[in-house]
Amino acid sequence: MGGETTEVIAHFDLDSFFVSVEIRENPSLEGRPVAVAYSNEDFTQGVILSASYEARKLGVQGGMPVTQAKRKCPELEIIPPRHGFYSRVSKAVFEEICLLGYEWKQTSIDEGYLRLTNAFSWDEIGEIESFGHDFQDRIFSELRLPITIGICSTRTLAKITSTISKPKGVGVVAPSKVIRTFKSYFPKIIPGIGVKASEFLKQRGIYTIQQALSDFPPSNKLVGFIQQVIYQRTSTWFGNTRKRKSIGKNRTIRAKKEEIGRVNAELHRLISLATQKLKTENLETRTITVIVRDENYTTRSKALSLSHSSQNYNLLEKVADELFSILCPVPMAIRLIGIRFSNLEKIDPHQSKITQFLH
Repeated sequence: MGGETTEVIAHFDLDSFFVSVEIRENPSLEGRPVAVAYSNEDFTQGVILSASYEARKLGVQGGMPVTQAKRKCPELEIIPPRHGFYSRVSKAVFEEICLLGYEWKQTSIDEGYLRLTNAFSWDEIGEIESFGHDFQDRIFSELRLPITIGICSTRTLAKITSTISKPKGVGVVAPSKVIRTFKSYFPKIIPGIGVKASEFLKQRGIYTIQQALSDFPPSNKLVGFIQQVIYQRTSTWFGNTRKRKSIGKNRTIRAKKEEIGRVNAELHRLISLATQKLKTENLETRTITVIVRDENYTTRSKALSLSHSSQNYNLLEKVADELFSILCPVPMAIRLIGIRFSNLEKIDPHQSKITQFLH
């Protein structure tokens, strides 16, 4: 794979997650200063957990006492939290992310990372940007939740990219553009630089990352940390790179029940794309899964494991067609169709299978 570096990492963060869920459930809250907070009836106690961007513009921040938030924004509407409900919504988000077929890592209820290295390279930045927008559109289309995506060459830089792209943004920073993009920001934008480190820098007249890199001796631990981040020496992924667990392709299709032929055609197209990916990565699959989401947003799947691994399109298509007929025994409206290959095995180029001779 070409490109400037081997890693393409995406950080995704659901914007004002608790508040966005409440707005989704009650659209009349859209565009108003709203916060989710523990509080008593007269707002003399409690703390802000999440605030809408309209509230943030008026000075309301997460972690702020409700009394202070009300002083800054008297019209602020306080909504009590529903953590069980938020957890269920979060689960639905990550189920959607799982369908993308990339290696991913959840780091909190509302954010995580995708490792896109096996699918994209940095000499295809247009395709990376298109993926970011498609990902964002999909989460909003299927779950009605705003999300910001930042894509760069390390986890830390991807998170910084999403931070500066909020809200509802898609940011992509190529490795060669990292210093140019971030040099004018205050170093506190880097995860791990907190209040004490920020005060240390301000007391010494350091207000930008570029100043920290050029005005301080490299032996300084804080400067060394900033250099590690900006010069892309921090961790790219979580621990050792793991072998690919699955290859998946899916598409939001929104087909009426009389358009079942269009759904079948799209399934065959996705099988072709996924099979080509198997061949590109010199892999075979033993387990085929078909995923269907109906008009009521109910997602169902059916899987079948082969007696031997394969990358033969005709065989995989036949199995997928059988699985689809089980999932959809009668015509029905379909919102999403997908295919996933798992139990992957690397092909040994020096070992011939007996099936190669059975013609």
